[in-house]
Amino acid sequence: MKKDEAVKIIVECAKEYSKNLINLNLLFVFEGAEESNHIETIFLPQNFMHLTGVAPRDRLSSSVAFYNACVGGKLTPAFFDMNHDGTTRIKLSILFQVMNIHKVARMVGDFNGNNLKLNTEKILGNVHACMGFVCAQQHQGLFVPNTALREDIRDVSEKPTRKILAILRKPKDAKMYSECTYIAKGISLEELLSVGSLKLRVDI
Repeated sequence: MKKDEAVKIIVECAKEYSKNLINLNLLFVFEGAEESNHIETIFLPQNFMHLTGVAPRDRLSSSVAFYNACVGGKLTPAFFDMNHDGTTRIKLSILFQVMNIHKVARMVGDFNGNNLKLNTEKILGNVHACMGFVCAQQHQGLFVPNTALREDIRDVSEKPTRKILAILRKPKDAKMYSECTYIAKGISLEELLSVGSLKLRVDI
């Protein structure tokens, strides 16, 4: 993959990130015990660069500057380097898909290492692509995205992976979740959210 092609993919995906995820919380509700069956995430401008697999050059002062260059249409091949091990190409091949994680995630699990040189904790996705998350104490313990993987989630997660039952979305400053972006077949959202701590967080 040439860098000009990478620029096109990154810029297009930055637009999707801006449209679908930026400054939003996603709440993933999955199979499990009532009080421990959900993960809450936040997507910030500085998180986007880590999903692309590129390394910014000195002219970009931060990951926020990288994101701003992308959405501002100013990203050029001179602004970044691609990893020589091929990981950038692999990440970019599925990046557009995971920009829709609020619709396409079907399973969640704990990262199992899988001989990958990654520092991530939770994996969310499907059998084609997934996103890794780490807990960020500076953001009230919410999980932030730090990698994208072209992997079957079942191969990179501790067993058993758990089925996602619903995905909810809200602006990060809103108190209550009021939008459902995914609900599994045969699941009643009202019943799912009527027990445990979630009933105090959702207004749908």
